[in-house]
Amino acid sequence: MSSPREIEIFKKNIALQKAFGVSDVEFLEPAEIARRAPRVNLEGVLGGSFCPRDGVADPNTVTQTFAKRARELGARIETETDVIGIETANGRVAKIKTNRGAIATRAIVNCAGPWAAKIGAYVDLEIPIVPLRRQFFNTSAVPEIPRDHPFVIEFATSLYFHPDAPGLLVGMSNRHETPGETYAIDEAFHLQMLERALYRLPLLENARVTRQLAGLYEATPDAHPILGEARAVRGFYNCAGFSGHGFQHSPGAGLALSEIILDGASKTIDVSMLDLERFREGRPILEHNVV
Repeated sequence: MSSPREIEIFKKNIALQKAFGVSDVEFLEPAEIARRAPRVNLEGVLGGSFCPRDGVADPNTVTQTFAKRARELGARIETETDVIGIETANGRVAKIKTNRGAIATRAIVNCAGPWAAKIGAYVDLEIPIVPLRRQFFNTSAVPEIPRDHPFVIEFATSLYFHPDAPGLLVGMSNRHETPGETYAIDEAFHLQMLERALYRLPLLENARVTRQLAGLYEATPDAHPILGEARAVRGFYNCAGFSGHGFQHSPGAGLALSEIILDGASKTIDVSMLDLERFREGRPILEHNVV
């Protein structure tokens, strides 16, 4: 964190996290950051936030494990099956049409990520979710950075990096990115990202860029997800628009939505403020800390 405003926001976040039982999250002064991440250039840094139980996971492994467990519990996953329409009757979903035939149903979960707005259009819902490109790159081995090195985020620029065998994974948000479904690498922005990464971690000059990738965020106007049943179409449930933090929220989001579908409301945690209608009614929930 490099500004008094950021320090204020993060200290409030830490207090909130502690109130919810995350007792080991802590605020770090620059000297302590230097002890834990001695290779990072701390010029201009005023403090940081750290929790030893935070971590990273492999998205593919997690996804395949979710799918495996779902099948074990009786779910049937249809691959190579495109949704091409949704039929409603008396204000409720009745049938989903695919390239392999129709399926009668009284409940549809729209978890199509960057394409959620296209699914919503099948039932005449305007869902404010757009695809937004995000770029990152991997490096060759960086021996000076241990595998348990802290995940570093510079929120002022949204630069982040963390160990990712055999080297590092480095990313940064392009604040000038325009919505669109593109996976092409913006080489000019890649150079900006690389320059900033070299500034914060100078020893990267000894590493090679081994891979460049781009993927899509599913972005909402307030960077929070849309979760719950649409008022205008009964049986149509949204679970999308996580704006870059859906991977970490997915277990809780799945639990909350299952409770909404089965019981009419989420009992584990109140997510009613994440309804689709908040945008039309002027109730956005602004998220300050998204990379």
